[in-house]
Amino acid sequence: MGLDITAYRQLVKAPAGSDPEADWDRCFRFYVNPEFSGRDAGLEPGTVYVRPEPSATYEFRAGSYRGYNDWRNALARLAGFARGAEQAWNDGLEHGPFIELINFSDCEGVIGPVVSAKLARDFAEWQERANSLAEKGRGAPWCDAPVWFLGLYAHWRKAFEMAADGGAVALH
Repeated sequence: MGLDITAYRQLVKAPAGSDPEADWDRCFRFYVNPEFSGRDAGLEPGTVYVRPEPSATYEFRAGSYRGYNDWRNALARLAGFARGAEQAWNDGLEHGPFIELINFSDCEGVIGPVVSAKLARDFAEWQERANSLAEKGRGAPWCDAPVWFLGLYAHWRKAFEMAADGGAVALH
């Protein structure tokens, strides 16, 4: 088991009366994780959406749950959280680069277009620092696998850039 990610751009509401249980191949509804209030900003609660064309979706595997948490911990350290993701969780941090992803479920939930736009900016602004890991040919003290880190960094950046365009990023 592991964490899969699907990003959507330009979501379209399904016609009234659409039932994702009956029309699962045509429409769907996001799971909004109640433990992370506001991450779904820009989506309407309970809305059923039309399944977009493949060109409006992007899917990737973030890894095993442990692998994803290792990556998320490295992301937190890149962003300056000395104790990694644990610092964000234990200190209740609500502001900072990548915080909406670092302090989010590692198994399911949705991040709407508003938060996706902020995260897309974070990934763009921190790209040079992340790239410096690979250019040195070795990891920083907090990341001993820069190629792996940068590969996932690129996937997440693309996902949030897509979702910033009226879409969402679903973790499932």
